Amino acid sequence: MSDDFNTQSLAKWDSILRQLFPIALPHTAQWQSKDDILQVLSTIAAPKDGNHLFHPTGGGSDLTGATLSVEADCIELHFGPLTSIVKPTLLSCEVFADSKWTYFRLETEKMTPTDVYEFHSDDQDEEVLETTPGKYSDRSYWDADNLGYDNNGDEIPLPNTARVVSRCTLGGAFVIFCKGSLYNQNTATYDARHNKLTASQFRSHIAEAIFAVSGQAK
Repeated sequence: MSDDFNTQSLAKWDSILRQLFPIALPHTAQWQSKDDILQVLSTIAAPKDGNHLFHPTGGGSDLTGATLSVEADCIELHFGPLTSIVKPTLLSCEVFADSKWTYFRLETEKMTPTDVYEFHSDDQDEEVLETTPGKYSDRSYWDADNLGYDNNGDEIPLPNTARVVSRCTLGGAFVIFCKGSLYNQNTATYDARHNKLTASQFRSHIAEAIFAVSGQAK
């Protein structure tokens, strides 16, 4: 990423923080209600190239939106054309003096698997075809571009509402950083370390990283 891109990304990040905390920045902020979590995530997702989200299983994506799910107590996280359904329990913001290190952490809990596939305990995401809201089928129908054949041998077309979604069945933690942050520029952070540490342990990990880079503990 170029210096200009990082500067612009940080400016967007600072704007997000000012919208969320117009009076003063806290040390830590938390949101528990689904509506509050959605409002904050939507604010984070609004500016293009403002954020980068790290998944519980590793890797990352730019968060482009967040909406209610038809599944009880769940929300949808949007990454461009991709959608993940998660069951949130807590969204927190950990603030540092240097805002490029400030991040958000979304805690999610386990979800009941569908009966579309045989479930294995180590499965993290269940990728399914949603034919109509809340009704799931095998993803392979999407690849075939039809739902099989009727008694006359004619293709059963996919409904206009059909889409592929991933259900985060094992839950876990997501973290969201400024896209131009040093954390995002370090490819080693794609190892999902945040999901292997508690919230307090991960904050300490970031504080140590700040000290290693700048000599400042916070």
